[in-house]
Amino acid sequence: MWSPSRAARAAAVAIAVLAAPVLAACSFGPVYSGAAQSRPALALRYAEPGSRLEQIVYQELARDLGRSTDADAPVLSVSVGISETRVGLSSASSPVSDRQVVATATWTLREDGAVISTGKRTAVSGYQRTGQTFADDRAEANAEEQATRAVAEAVRLALLAELAPQ
Repeated sequence: MWSPSRAARAAAVAIAVLAAPVLAACSFGPVYSGAAQSRPALALRYAEPGSRLEQIVYQELARDLGRSTDADAPVLSVSVGISETRVGLSSASSPVSDRQVVATATWTLREDGAVISTGKRTAVSGYQRTGQTFADDRAEANAEEQATRAVAEAVRLALLAELAPQ
C-alpha cells in the first residue's frame, strides 16, 4: 500500500544516492597548501636578517612568496624598525597603561644590481603594561612579533600587487 511517508523516504534515498558523487567531488583544504603553495607567486632570494624581527619577516615572505636558490633571482632586503607609544591623552595614574608598538618595514628588491622595487609599510599592535616586569616584557615582545607579522603581510601584498604576473 502506498503512503506519503514511504514515498518521502524513497525520494530522500534517491536524492542521497544521486547527490553522493557530486558531493564526493568537493573538498576542503588549507589556504597555504596544495597547488597554490607548490607554485610560489614570486621566487626571491633574501638578504641575511640583521635582527630577530627581520628574520620573522623573511620567514613569512619565504613561506608565502617562495624562496629561490637561483643566482639570477631578485634579492629582497628588508629592514624592520620598532617604536612604542602610549595610547591616549590622559596622564591619570593607573597601574594599567595601554601601549602600542608600530613596526615599520622598508624594503628594496634588486635584480642584477638594479633596484626594481622599493617601499615602506607599517603595522600596529596594542598591549597593556601592568607594572609587573616579566609580564610587561612578554606583552611587549608579543606585540612586536604580532606587528612584525602584520607588516610582513603588508609587504607581501605590496610586492604581489607590483610584481606578480598578470
